[in-house]
Amino acid sequence: MDAPLYQQATNDVSDQFVRKYSIYAKGKLGKLDYRVALSKPMSISASSVQSAVIGPNSLFSNEPANLQTQGYFKYEFLDSESNLTPYNTGSYLGSKNVFNIGAGFIYQKDAMWHTENNGADIVRENLALFGVDVFYDRVLDASKNTAITAYAAISSNDYGKNYVRNLGVMNPANGGGSSFNGSGNSFPINGTGTLSYFQLGYLLKNNLLGEMGTLQPYVASQIASLDLLNDTMTMYEFGMNWLIKGHATKVSLNYQSRPVFNFNNTNDLVSTDRRGMTVLQLQVSI
Repeated sequence: MDAPLYQQATNDVSDQFVRKYSIYAKGKLGKLDYRVALSKPMSISASSVQSAVIGPNSLFSNEPANLQTQGYFKYEFLDSESNLTPYNTGSYLGSKNVFNIGAGFIYQKDAMWHTENNGADIVRENLALFGVDVFYDRVLDASKNTAITAYAAISSNDYGKNYVRNLGVMNPANGGGSSFNGSGNSFPINGTGTLSYFQLGYLLKNNLLGEMGTLQPYVASQIASLDLLNDTMTMYEFGMNWLIKGHATKVSLNYQSRPVFNFNNTNDLVSTDRRGMTVLQLQVSI
């Protein structure tokens, strides 16, 4: 239902929904699709997603930001994808055969900071993120328009010492939570460590439901081994897209299971429970 939001690595911290002042270049060299940018991050003091108090675990520094460099490169082995917008289609619904392998990075000097020696010293650290991904979208039976869609990614993220960000998508709660996760549907979605994600969908035959379109069941999971957490963070979800008029009119039903983290009696962050969330979504494009 949602894109892998952990890949929006600085969303609403040093940017506005991934937007920031940038000089960029993008294009295609044969089968190679590229995009690079030199950006000026926004002021951290204007962000409400992290504490304003510096502590022993890294946060984004509110000192004047250094320039941020970033890039993404992918090789398109089969059909070409448009790069007119910053985003790609998640599933071509049997209209293309796509197989891409990509790699990207973000780097910013002294983007992070934390304290040491009981708060006496401030340590500044670089932001350094690197990831690779694979996208495969293939028609299985052209006469029935059945297709498979698969996506997988792995990232090595360095946000500095023990950085973790909890995030809840369209969070229905805004109060404080008793767990480390925080309020509502939040969970540790990003941080310093290694993160992986996969998604798999299967498009059933065209006009399975007559004039009411067809169905696309799917599963997805995010697995994160973060420095601050003693247990692996594993989120999984599954659901069904009811494609009435392709992506233009569709209904999605999604169930997500997320871990709940708390400090144990030795002050380690461990997974103590799981919570679920069911979402019914209508999408109409005009």
